[in-house]
Amino acid sequence: MAEGEEQLVRRESGKVDWKDKTMEWKEKASELVQRTISEAINGDLKSYKTPNGYVTTHDWIGEKEGNRAVLDDGTTTFFWRAHTLTVLFVLICVLLDVAIFEPTREDFDYNTKRGLVAIVAAFVFVGMTITPDGPFKRPHPVVWRLTFNLSVVYELGLIFLIFQTPMDGRKLLRHLDSRLGVPLEEKEYGGNCVIYDESRLDDPFHNVKDKLDLFVPLHFFGWMLKTLVLRDWWLCWVISVMFEVLEYTLEHQLPNFSECWWDHWIMDALVCNGLGIFVGLIILNKFSMHRYCWRGLWKISSYRGKLRRIIAQFGPYSWTDFEWKPTSSLGRWISVLSITLLFLITELNTFYLKFVLWIPADNNLNLIRMFCMLFWGAVGIREIFQYLDDPECDTIGRQCWMLIAIIATEFLVVIKFGKETVTKPIPQHIALLWGLGLVGLIPFPWTGVLCPLISTSVPNRMKDDSKNAALDHLALRGLFLMNEIIRLKCSLEATLSGGHQDMARARYIMGNKAVSSLQIPSAEAEFEALVKVFTKAVPLLPSSLESNELEGKSLPAFCSQFMLSRTAPSMASRKEKKVEEQEEESSQEGLALRPLKKVADKDKSVPELDSSSGPQNPLHWFGVMVPQNLRNAQKNFQSAVELVAEIATAQAELVSIVKAYRGLTLDLADQFQLKCSTSLDTRTLSDTPHPVLDSPSAEQLDPPTEGSISS
Repeated sequence: MAEGEEQLVRRESGKVDWKDKTMEWKEKASELVQRTISEAINGDLKSYKTPNGYVTTHDWIGEKEGNRAVLDDGTTTFFWRAHTLTVLFVLICVLLDVAIFEPTREDFDYNTKRGLVAIVAAFVFVGMTITPDGPFKRPHPVVWRLTFNLSVVYELGLIFLIFQTPMDGRKLLRHLDSRLGVPLEEKEYGGNCVIYDESRLDDPFHNVKDKLDLFVPLHFFGWMLKTLVLRDWWLCWVISVMFEVLEYTLEHQLPNFSECWWDHWIMDALVCNGLGIFVGLIILNKFSMHRYCWRGLWKISSYRGKLRRIIAQFGPYSWTDFEWKPTSSLGRWISVLSITLLFLITELNTFYLKFVLWIPADNNLNLIRMFCMLFWGAVGIREIFQYLDDPECDTIGRQCWMLIAIIATEFLVVIKFGKETVTKPIPQHIALLWGLGLVGLIPFPWTGVLCPLISTSVPNRMKDDSKNAALDHLALRGLFLMNEIIRLKCSLEATLSGGHQDMARARYIMGNKAVSSLQIPSAEAEFEALVKVFTKAVPLLPSSLESNELEGKSLPAFCSQFMLSRTAPSMASRKEKKVEEQEEESSQEGLALRPLKKVADKDKSVPELDSSSGPQNPLHWFGVMVPQNLRNAQKNFQSAVELVAEIATAQAELVSIVKAYRGLTLDLADQFQLKCSTSLDTRTLSDTPHPVLDSPSAEQLDPPTEGSISS
């Protein structure tokens, strides 16, 4: 009996071929391992194509367009200005008070300290005014300008310190804290590493309890914040493990690096660092999935909404996911290694600076430095990622440049002030292990064991990457349009309801016959439309996802967009509109900004109707001095026309997206069917009805015609 017939008999008899099942499970497990490793190192392998042909891991064009879509609504304009003249006036007033009105004090040390503090304060506040904005905007750009200028002051202080002798440099720190400048007390580290001490029956776990000090929550929160800075779990784990290895390597130089094995790998690496990284990843996922669409504070009606908006001001303005992809190119590999090296040097500087400058571990200067390095590192890592990934970014960021200078200067201060410490020779066996690790690290991107494993799975996934990216974009855009259509219809219903109510009030004031169809000119009269509808073809996919492989019957290239073009008003209408704007007090509450292009916005491709005299305002049909309710009704109905055009545009785009999504899905299903053609009882996916795409509701979404809009 042939092998295929034997399998068929076993299947009909209900017997399970565990040998075939085991082979199938092994293949699935191998594929899962390869995919997990590739995603762990290279991210989720997303790619975006720029108009210049560059492939990036982040949609920089979409981010810039999204940032331009969020406009200042007028409620925060005052807080977003530079106020250069105000700062100059305050600075001159302070100097005037010190120079003329303040009594002079005959104390050289006091005056010198005050002068230095005044120099630093003037430098920082003037820098906050004239320094350009960085990549972060929340809670306010001035906060990040402040941190940048503080980094400049810190770098200048390090440069001044490096020109001093070790003893003079330690004495200078007494001006910051009078308790400094004295040698540190010698403490015993390591000690008894027994987890369960049988000699202490009253407290056998005293060794573990002694390690549970203030540094345990500091480790946890520190790595949670570092995860928010690096935004990559693989890189965080590499740095965490490498620092524990460095503690083993350098424990002959710094006594506090001498710890028990379970303190290194269980308490520090696994519990504190691991939990911090895990919580940081949860926060990253929440920020990444959140939709950022901002409204002004005064356009929110409820007090609860205003409070939530104030709290959200301290969150991110927009979010950028970091995908470092170290093995994608040689430049990325060297860059990620450099980032890891700088991060480890920064961690080592924290311990070495305390040791060589005689700063106790519980001193506030250590905490202040770590917080400053956290803010500087957040901006610096964001700038270096954009420099590596964005083809339009050809220079490194200011904060990144200053951060590298600070790390290098701190390292040089450690070398000068602790020359006897850092020159202690590394044990031979540790140096040999580091040498073997570096030798294996150099050829890793080309001939390593891990990269060939990744290279076997990456091309199979990247083969249809353009179609997968298009499917993701179409699915997300379709869900957004569904929500947008529902919201627009609710707005249309509210607008029409408000217009009818204002119309009823106007008829109550002026009378039923004064506001009725009797005032409308007869059908023989000549009319000129105030608004006309034009259609415009817009690309279905953004420029970053356009590809020749996606063109064809499966994916329509364009979708219809309905635009409104207004006729130029006459001079009388312009004067009347100006008077209305001066008299009217808007009572409408603002709605959330939507990323759809408003149909009332000007577009160069839509012709603008010109008229020398211009059409008259239809309100003149009902009289010259009409009540404000009638004007409000007119504006509500005009807004309703714009909302109808936006709904028609969204529906037309949704129809095109459904057709494109169905075509791409069937193409991928056909390719998958070819791969599975050797299996028995294979059903073609094209004959299987899709629960969503083949539903009647998807086919009933027909694009509206021009007549439906005009009606």
